[in-house]
Amino acid sequence: MTEENEVATEPVVETKEETKTPVASEADQVLEKLVGVVGVGNASDMELERVVYSGDPSALPQFHYRWKRKYLADYVVRVKSVDEVKDVVAIAVS
Repeated sequence: MTEENEVATEPVVETKEETKTPVASEADQVLEKLVGVVGVGNASDMELERVVYSGDPSALPQFHYRWKRKYLADYVVRVKSVDEVKDVVAIAVS
């Protein structure tokens, strides 16, 4: 019979496997840089936001939706200052 305070333990088995750190994709790295410039909530790669912000359906809506997938933005970035615009453009050209 085991007392309430005793904990059953299993033998420790050591393995020689290396722990690999997941590497962020290039897209994730770009998004992290953008968030670093404009702050959380002002940069996104979510498909819904990219679809909404990738064009203006008011002029010719039939063409807007026909070309939506071809010209879909990679990111949506909302800037608040000229300095943020400068930094975002620097990330885009790098």
